[in-house]
Formats: sequence, structure tokens, C-alpha cells
Amino acid sequence: MRPSSPSESTNHGLEWLLVTLLFLLFASQIPPEVNEPNYLAKARHYWNPAWCADDFFLNSADAHAPFYLGFGWLLLYLPMETVAWIGRVFTCGLLAFGWVKLTSSLTRQAGVAVIAAAIAIGLNTFFQYAGEWITGGFEGKGIAYGIIFWALAEITQNRWNRAWILLGIASIFHVLVGGWACVAATIGWFILGKKSDRPTLQSQLWAIALGFIISLIGVLPGLQLSGQSSFEETTEAAQVQVFTRLPHHLNPDQFFFASSFPYITPAAIRFAVLVAFWAILARRQKTILPLRRLDSFTAGAIGIAALGLCLSLATRDHPALAARLLQYYWFRLADVIVPVSCGLSLAYHLSREQVLRRLPLRFAILAGTVCILMVPLYKMYHAGGIPPADRKFTSSHKEYNDWLSVCAAAKNISPPNALFVTPKYAHTFKWYADRGEVGTWKEMPQDAESILEWHARLKEIHIWGPYGAVPLAERSAADLRVLSAKYGADFLLTRSHPPLALPLLYRNDSFALYRMF
Repeated sequence: MRPSSPSESTNHGLEWLLVTLLFLLFASQIPPEVNEPNYLAKARHYWNPAWCADDFFLNSADAHAPFYLGFGWLLLYLPMETVAWIGRVFTCGLLAFGWVKLTSSLTRQAGVAVIAAAIAIGLNTFFQYAGEWITGGFEGKGIAYGIIFWALAEITQNRWNRAWILLGIASIFHVLVGGWACVAATIGWFILGKKSDRPTLQSQLWAIALGFIISLIGVLPGLQLSGQSSFEETTEAAQVQVFTRLPHHLNPDQFFFASSFPYITPAAIRFAVLVAFWAILARRQKTILPLRRLDSFTAGAIGIAALGLCLSLATRDHPALAARLLQYYWFRLADVIVPVSCGLSLAYHLSREQVLRRLPLRFAILAGTVCILMVPLYKMYHAGGIPPADRKFTSSHKEYNDWLSVCAAAKNISPPNALFVTPKYAHTFKWYADRGEVGTWKEMPQDAESILEWHARLKEIHIWGPYGAVPLAERSAADLRVLSAKYGADFLLTRSHPPLALPLLYRNDSFALYRMF
């Protein structure tokens, strides 16, 4: 590849800025995003164990220790909201860096990176089936995807040794995202075949070994999650993950297969249409080597997802085996890479055929981009100022403000080491109150022993009656005191009605705070 000229470097810099802004727009929801309370609370506790010292989730195994180590120190000096924004800007900048490198490895036409990014993120928004996104809150997988885009740029230019090292780095920040990308790259290398100009396996062994050694920084914390648990315990924990807590990501019977004709869900139909469209593009461009290499990687990602679907069907009558196999997120990589591959291919062909000079097509691209950009703006408008992490728990702006008030009251009336029983689906109590919790639905630990403990806690604290879930506010004071003694909780936060026969510390229209003893 010839060196970039000064004008090309300027174009790449401008494209990087525009793509960063585009990605950032899709990550611009009010903090906290759905996973930021988990990631940032863990990161803060990693650097300051005295913060929420007795919180059950925070004291469970650290599955993403490199992320906590790399970014948690910021939380010693800055509020979590500020760190969330800093992290989002950093992640979007890294994603855009990898994206521009990937786009420029395919074509030097100015502006293509922006068009391809708009197409890819639009396709990912409307055609995903397993809930995976390219850009969102500050967490490890966004960083991993940025590095994967960079690795794909190296693969398209047949520089596989660099790619293996980069994929190892991606695995540091998210071992499953980076690990599946390594598998997809391996499949892609085999698909290219001996008759292609792919490098030999022998010439790559040193880079593969180095990438693997680097990835161990992220792999080793993951390997420790089973700890001293028995086979039966890890199997039971996997069933809790796959069938109870995360079926929308892990169990195809939840998001892909349906019980009636056409036997797959609308989301699965949309994704299948996108895969068919990608296959048409791949067939058309198989003589274009950079795109062929990209398509080989995409085929690997689709193959991983297809194998996951087959395993799901084959183990339907064996839930324990199904859980052991399906807990590894077989479907997340294809959810991102297929839209990415389609977006890049479309933008490449538009630039090569010079159809961008036609005014109707320019207008169509502009209109489509505006429609895509309206998606995050619509979400922000529709949210009414409520952060994503609070939307499923607080149904109105009034209730959200009441939640902020009760969290502030909890912080004011309790010591820093206090432990609270909180509503099952509350997700941001630590974010606002800086106090520990016995356990919530969203904050499932990652190690097998803690998953089982978490599941037992929730079943005991949030019971079911003949008419459904029994709210904490409808439990007897005696029952609640028994639970608080068992788990060491000092305080109770629940709905304000009906009132409980416990010492009341604070109440507003939506929530109430009680002392347990």
C-alpha cells in the first residue's frame, strides 16, 4: 500500500472526527446506560474496596478485571457520570479509529467511512436478533470492537500477523468478543483456501502465540470464575444464566425460534434477510480480494451463530447440556459483523462505481442518514429525561425524580457501610446512593458459586404468591426482619404503599425507607 499523502491524512482525520461523532450520538443517552452501573460500580469497588464494602455483587469475582484495572482509578477522583462520559468518548474515538482504518483498507474515496458507518449502525439497530450493539454505554466490549475493526483492516490487507496480535489485545477487554473474533478469523483463513494469497500457517505461528499470550490477561480472570465449584454447581449456574437471567442473549428459543409458523421470530426473519443480502454481495465481490477477506471473516461469524442454533435444537431435551453449551454468547459477533460487512460493501461499491455523483442517489443517502440519526434523538425524546438504566423500573418522570430523592435520603441517613434491601428490578441504587445492596435482578455475578447464591437470595427475598410477585411492601414486618438478619441488611427501600410496620425514615409518593430494627 502506498503511503498516505498529506491531503489523505487530513481526510482521514476529518472522517475519524465525523465517525466518532456519529458513534457518540448513538451513545449519547443520559448516564447511566443499562450496563454502566454494573461495570463502573465494579471498577470503583476494585480500586476502593471500602466503597459499598458489604455489597454482594461487588464482592463477587471480577470477570472484567483488566477493564476495572485500566479505568477504575478515574472513579477515585471523578463521579461515575463523568467517567461514563469520558469512557464513551474514548470508546467512540477508538471505534472510529478502527473503522476509518478498515474503510481506508478497502477504498481511499473520501467520505466513504462516514457513509459506511451510518449504514452499518442503522442495520445493526434494525436487524439485530440477539441484542448486540456497536456503540452504547462505557463497558469492555465497545473497546474490544474498536480493536477488532482495526484487526479487520489488517486482515483485508493480508497482514494476518498484526491481526492476531490485535485480536489478542481485544480479548483483554472482553474475552468472549475477542475470543469469538479469533475463531471467526481462523474460519475465515480456512475459507480463503490454499489457492488464495493468504499467508501460510507456519508464517503466522509466532503472531498467533503472541496474541494468545496477550489474551491471557483477559482469559485468566474468566477461567477463575468457576473457582472451586463442582461440575453440578457450574451446570446449575449455567442454567440460571441461559434460561433465567439472560435468555434474550443466550437461548435461541427466546429470541430466534417460534412455536408457530414461520417458526422463527420477526427479529430472526429480519436478520435472515440481512444475511441473504450479505451473501448476494459476497458472491458479487468475490474477485475483490480485500472484500473477500472481510467476507471470509463474516462467514466465520455467521458459522459460529449457525452452530449455536444447531446446538440449541439438538439439546432441547437436555437443558443441563444446553446450558453448558449456550452460555458462551454464540450469537453476539454475527449481530455486529453482518451489518458491518454489509455497510462496508455497499459503501465500497458506491465509491467504486462513482454513482455518488448522481444527485438522486446523493439525496437518498442524505435522507437515509438523517433517518438513521433520528433514531437516538427519538429515543432521547421518548425517554423524557430518564436514563436507560432506570426506564424499566421508573415508569414516569415523577417516579424517576422520587427515585432520585429516596436514594439521596438513603445516603444522608445511613453510614457508608450500610446495607440495603432494595426492589428486585432497581438497578441504580449504588449509582445514586453510594450504599451497598443485598442483591438485584440486573446485578448477576459471573462466578458459578455467586450465581447460585444470587439466585437463592432473589428467590427468598422476592417471593411469588398465587397472584404473581409479592412486593416487598406487602410482606410482613416479621418476614422482612428475618431476611435482614440473615443477609446483614440494616435498611429497607421499597414502594411507599402499603405502609409497613417498621420504623419509617423517609417517604415520598413512590418510595419509602425503613430501618429494619
